[in-house]
Amino acid sequence: MRSARLFVALHMHAGDGNIHTNIPVHSANYQMLQEADRLVDRIMAIAERLDGVISGEHGIGLTKVRYLAPEKLAAFAEYKQRVDPLGRLNPGKLLPGSGLDGAYTPSLQLVEQEAIILEATELGALNDDIKNCLRCGKCKPKCMTHVPRANLDYSPRNKILGTGLIIEAFLYEEQTRRGLSERHFDEMNDVADHCTICHKCLTPCPVDIDFGDVTMRMRRILVERGKKRSTPAGKAAMAFLNTQNPQAIRVMRKGLAEWGFQGLNLANAMAKGLHLTEQPNAHPGASSGTPNPVGQAVNLVSRSIRVDLPKRTFRQLLGLEDRTRVPILADPAKVDEDSDAVFYFPGCGSERLFSDIGLATLAMLYEQGSQTVLPPGYLCCGYPQRAAGLEESGHQITTENRVLFFHLPPCCQHAQLFGYPHRHPLLRHLHGSAAQVRVRAHLPRLPAARHP
Repeated sequence: MRSARLFVALHMHAGDGNIHTNIPVHSANYQMLQEADRLVDRIMAIAERLDGVISGEHGIGLTKVRYLAPEKLAAFAEYKQRVDPLGRLNPGKLLPGSGLDGAYTPSLQLVEQEAIILEATELGALNDDIKNCLRCGKCKPKCMTHVPRANLDYSPRNKILGTGLIIEAFLYEEQTRRGLSERHFDEMNDVADHCTICHKCLTPCPVDIDFGDVTMRMRRILVERGKKRSTPAGKAAMAFLNTQNPQAIRVMRKGLAEWGFQGLNLANAMAKGLHLTEQPNAHPGASSGTPNPVGQAVNLVSRSIRVDLPKRTFRQLLGLEDRTRVPILADPAKVDEDSDAVFYFPGCGSERLFSDIGLATLAMLYEQGSQTVLPPGYLCCGYPQRAAGLEESGHQITTENRVLFFHLPPCCQHAQLFGYPHRHPLLRHLHGSAAQVRVRAHLPRLPAARHP
């Protein structure tokens, strides 16, 4: 009886005469809903009898719309058509045929269910990641996917707003047992796809929200549900990062990077000759919905790609592709008992693609008289997999690397770590913490094959 009792809560702005009424109900209790409707009838009648209006300061909601006089609704519809002829603002709201008769308001009992759902699923962790956002927008200038002049408005602030709406949509359908709409997964894919995982939004954020981490969680949810959107190019790139076979890397490097860039540049030259690139390179107009495939193709080739990749990787150049050996590079004339030992993990970018960066790093260390310990050929750190939502694959790669590094000779294990990617998990796990790993050791000359 107590849980079915109705209370009418009143709060108001006495100075300007606005009174708000709230009637909490349990939507699962049909009798309670009927009684609440009768109470609303009485409240509206009292307001009109006292020469008041029912619109109030917050406009018209689902409950009050049926009490408005037809001429007032008609005046609203005429004004809405005048200021919003395309119907972009709250499409159909309060207009004939809007379908508001089927609208549903969750009850307090469903709020309890919502808490249980959040606690039992990763939606709760996703909600915790974004719940403290202040909507200040300080992240916007740092975000690579917030470029208003290019009609690209995926700032972390906007993506947090969208993520909150997606969570609400999931919870609403879980509560009402309507089944999860595929559209929600499409929207989550859209938000998750528009992030480069650069983590630059963390520094300006006053409440320390890193939308890169939020994006990784969203992608992980999508992968676990089997709803992660993928493309042939994305699959090919991940295959290139996963393989450790030197021959496969050379073939994919030639096909994906060298021939791929050449193909795009050839298509750009042809499109430019046909005058197809002028419009895409102008200021883009506003757009929404699914993009036109032809328009996407034209945008893809609207600019040339000038990336000069080295012809060979530095491992291929120095003959260091043997996965059964741990190469140590040093200048015998400069190495003594006090020389530094540096463990250099090149990473995919400076090992598989822009190998001149890795080669320059090795040359710098060589000239400084350091002993540079390299891991076996073409290891991946696992971070690209985790960033793509492939948590299990990324964890497996990281674990295999940790096991491998623990089996390196003791002198190699105590070398200073150098060249790891930002926030790399090995900095936390190889010897327990980054502080323990980054040890500048004074080592004797290492008895291993050296490559000048």
